[in-house]
Amino acid sequence: MPDTTPSPGPGLLARAMQHRLTWPLVTLALLLVANAAFNPGFLHLEWRDGHLYGSLIDILNRAAPLMVVALGMTLVIATRGIDISVGAVVAISAAVAAWMIGGAVDGSARFGLAAAVAAALAVALLCGLWNGVLVAGAGMQPIIATLILMVAGRGVAQLVTDGQILTIYHKPFFFIGGGYLLGLPFSLFVAGAVFALLFVLCTRTALGLFIQAIGINPVAARVAGVRARRLTLAVYAVCGLCAGLAGLLISSNVKSADGNNAGQLLELDAILAVTLGGTLLTGGRFSLVGSVIGALIIQTLTYAIYSLGVPPEINLVVKAAVVFAVMLLQSAEFRATLRAHLPAAARPAPARAAPATRRRGLDPKYLPLAATIALFVCVATAGSLRYDGFFSAQVFLNLLIDNAFLIVVAVGMTFVILTGGIDLSVGSVIALSTMVAAALVEHRGWPPAAAIALVLVMGTGFGTVMGWLIERFRLQPFIVTLAGMFLARGLCYLISIDSIAITQEGYTELAQWRLPLGESASLSVGAVIALVVLLAGIFVAHYTPFGRTVYAIGGNEAAARLMGLPVRRTVVGAYALSGFCASLAGVIFTFYMLSGYGLHAVGMELDAIAAVVIGGTLLSGGVGYVAGTLFGVLMLGIIQTLIAFDGTLSSWWTRIVVGVLLFVFCLLQRFIATRVPRR
Repeated sequence: MPDTTPSPGPGLLARAMQHRLTWPLVTLALLLVANAAFNPGFLHLEWRDGHLYGSLIDILNRAAPLMVVALGMTLVIATRGIDISVGAVVAISAAVAAWMIGGAVDGSARFGLAAAVAAALAVALLCGLWNGVLVAGAGMQPIIATLILMVAGRGVAQLVTDGQILTIYHKPFFFIGGGYLLGLPFSLFVAGAVFALLFVLCTRTALGLFIQAIGINPVAARVAGVRARRLTLAVYAVCGLCAGLAGLLISSNVKSADGNNAGQLLELDAILAVTLGGTLLTGGRFSLVGSVIGALIIQTLTYAIYSLGVPPEINLVVKAAVVFAVMLLQSAEFRATLRAHLPAAARPAPARAAPATRRRGLDPKYLPLAATIALFVCVATAGSLRYDGFFSAQVFLNLLIDNAFLIVVAVGMTFVILTGGIDLSVGSVIALSTMVAAALVEHRGWPPAAAIALVLVMGTGFGTVMGWLIERFRLQPFIVTLAGMFLARGLCYLISIDSIAITQEGYTELAQWRLPLGESASLSVGAVIALVVLLAGIFVAHYTPFGRTVYAIGGNEAAARLMGLPVRRTVVGAYALSGFCASLAGVIFTFYMLSGYGLHAVGMELDAIAAVVIGGTLLSGGVGYVAGTLFGVLMLGIIQTLIAFDGTLSSWWTRIVVGVLLFVFCLLQRFIATRVPRR
C-alpha cells in the first residue's frame, strides 16, 4: 500500500529565506552592524533641547524624501510601468512653492504657506496625471511617456525660477523639511503618513490586488473587469503627488529651489530602492515595506561611506556593486546556477515574453522618418528666413561638428533599442573614456594612439559585460545599465575628482585637424569619424546578418529563437557595439573639450534616447533606422542653434522644445502602430 503520509513542509528558516523581504532586511542589518562596528557612537541617541538626535535619526530624516518617492514609484512599477520624471517633478514643485512664497528677505510670503504648498502639490498631481494620460490613454510606453516630462520638466522648472536659485526666507516653510514634532523630524511623520495611507489602501481594500493583476497580466485584468486604464492613471497621479511632496521636503530643508539640480538622479535612486526592496521591474507583486527598506539601505550606505572616511567619490562604485548583487540574487537563473553548479548550456533558457507583433506597412513605416526630415527642413528654412547668416554651409556643418559625439553614441543606442533594450550607461562611459584617455596621455605619457585603443577596448568590454548579464541571467536592461551608469561615473571620480586638461602636442594637433570643404567651410576630425560610424551603422543594420537578427529580436524574440537565430550572441553584440560607440564618443569629446572630467556628458544618455526616438525608432524595438537617428540628432542641434541665433531665449527652452518634439513623435508612432493593419 503506497505511503500517503504528507511530506513535511519547509522549516521556519527555509520559509524565512524564501520571503521577499529577507535579503533586503539582511542587507540593511549588515550595513547597520558595519556602521556600529566602525563608529562607536552610531547607535547612540541623545535627547537635547526637546529633540532626539543621533545617527539613526539623521539617516531616517535624510531618507524621508526618497521614501516618499519610492512609495509612489512602487505602485507604478507594480503595474509594469516606470516613471523617470519624478526628479523633474521634484524640481517643478519646489520651484512653484518657492515662487509662490517669494524671496523677501524679511520672511514675508507672497501668497502664504498654505497656498504655496497647495499649488506645488497641484502642479505635481497634474504632472502625474499627464504621465498617466500618455500611458493609459495614448498607450505610450511608460519609459518614453515619462521621458517627455523628464526632459521638458527641467526646462519648466528653470522657466519658473528664471534660471536662478530661489532662496526662501519664510520660516514657517522651513518646518516642513526641517522642523520637529514630538522630538522627531517632521519629515518622518510626512513619510509615515504616506506609507500608512498607501499601505491601508493596498492591503485593506481590493486596490492592491487590482494593481497586482494589471502588472501580472493587463489583458486578463481588463477581461476580469478591472478598470485598468483608470487605475493606471491613478497610480501615475499618486507617483506625481509623492514626487511633489518630496520636492517640498527637499526645498524646505535646503531653504531654496534649484530648477536645474533639485531632485537630480532621484528617479534612479527611487527605482533602485524599489528593486532593492524586492519588487521586480516586470510588475505584479510589490512591497511597500520593501521599498521603505530599500530607501533606508541607500541612505545607510551613503552614511557609511562618509562616516567611515571612505572617499566620497567611491559612493557610486559601491552603489553599483550593490545593484549588481541584488539584481543577480533576484534572478531565478542566477540562483539556479548557484544551486546546481551547471553550465549555461545544461539548462534551457526561459523564453522572454514576446513583444506584440509589429504592424508592418510599406509607406506608413517611413512616416516618422519622413516627418523628422520634413520638420528639420522647415526649421532650417524658418531660421534662414529669420536670421542673417543662418543659411550658410558652416552653420550646418557646425551641427555635425558640435554634435559628433552625440551622433556616434546615438548610433550605438539605436542598435540596443532595436533589440527592445536600453542603455543608460552611455553618458557615464563617455565621461570615463575622457578620464582614462586624459590620464593616460597626460599623467602616464602614453602615445595618443595607444590611449585611444585602450579606451575603445575598455568601452567595448564594458558593454559586453552588461549585455552578457542581461541575456545570461534574464535581467532587466534598465536596471543593469543603471548599475553600469553608477559604476562608470564612480570610476571617473576614482581617477580624479578634478578636470584633467589635455596639453599633449600630438593629441591637440589631432583635435584641431580640419577637413577643408571649399574656401570657408570645414569639418572637424570628430565630425568625420561620426559620419564614418553612421555609414558603417547603416550598412551593418541593413546589409548584414547581425543587423537582420537585431530587427528580428526586436520584432519577436521568441520567434527569432524558434528560427534558430543567434539571439544571445546578437543581444550581447548590440550592447558591446553600444559600449564601443560610447567610448568612441568619449574620444571625440576629448577632441572637442581637450579635457577629461567626471561630470562630462551628464544626461547624454537621455539626449541619445531622444534623438533615436525622434529619428523614428520605436522604443519597443524592431522598427527604426540608423539614418533617422542622424536627423534626430540634427533636430536637437538645430533647436540649440536657433536659440543661440535668437539671443533672447534662455537655454532651458531647448529642453522644453525637445520634450514637445518627443511628445509629437511618440504620438505619431503610436498612431502608426494602431492604424496600420497587420500583414
